[in-house]
Amino acid sequence: MSDCCTGSCGCGKVINAPVVTPVIGSKRVEPGKYKGSAAKVFFSPIIDAEHLIKLYNLVNSEIYGKVAIKLHTGEKHGPNILPRDLVQALQATIPNSNIVETNTLYEGDRYTTESHRETIKVNGWTFCPVDIMDEDGFVNLPVNGGFHLKEVAMGKNIVNYDSMLVLTHFKGHAM
Repeated sequence: MSDCCTGSCGCGKVINAPVVTPVIGSKRVEPGKYKGSAAKVFFSPIIDAEHLIKLYNLVNSEIYGKVAIKLHTGEKHGPNILPRDLVQALQATIPNSNIVETNTLYEGDRYTTESHRETIKVNGWTFCPVDIMDEDGFVNLPVNGGFHLKEVAMGKNIVNYDSMLVLTHFKGHAM
């Protein structure tokens, strides 16, 4: 659902229909003409809970056990977050799951665990547990076959999960 006619004009006009994303262009990568593994990509021009759940059902065959749903919970009252109702509907269909986040490296509403937890409440991410992955520190994990990195530091709580589903939103900031 969109909060207004374009999402950025500030007019406040509410649209009570799914947002249809325009297809601007695409590039086909021919099989065999690249090195590495190929990702399966699924696309829906309709952004609503029903279609998000359908997309999840296309990719969930390798998602098992305790599931981390990684997303950006936003700065306080920030508009640049995924609609909570979509995430809530999806999370309700994934057994043994919760949202995961990390504190930010820049000073803001999510810089410390305490301020981050307050921001999570203000922004309404209260329908399931939210695990701040670096709340208890970091863990170094190996990068198998890494070219530049042999290990990477991650929020310590990542080791508590069997699978991770990442819900990404487009970002336009300079950070």
